[in-house]
Amino acid sequence: MLGLDMALLAAKRQISDVVLFSGDSDLLPAVEAVKFEGVLFRLYHGTVQRPHADLYAAADERTGLTSDVVKAILRS
Repeated sequence: MLGLDMALLAAKRQISDVVLFSGDSDLLPAVEAVKFEGVLFRLYHGTVQRPHADLYAAADERTGLTSDVVKAILRS
C-alpha cells in the first residue's frame, strides 16, 4: 500500500520528496515510479546490514541510521 501511495502522490504532483526507512527491494518499483516523476528519493538504512544494492543505487541521498542520526531525528 505504501508503494502505491508514493506512486499516486508523485503522479499527482502532490509530493516533491520521499523519505524511506528501509533496506529491502520490495518498494523499488514504487521508488523508480516516483523518481520518474521527478521526486527526490532519500533513503535511510541500517548500517549493520547493507540495504539492497538496487535500492541504494536509486537513492538521491543516503543516510545510515546510526544512534546519533536516530537521536537527531527524535529531537527535531
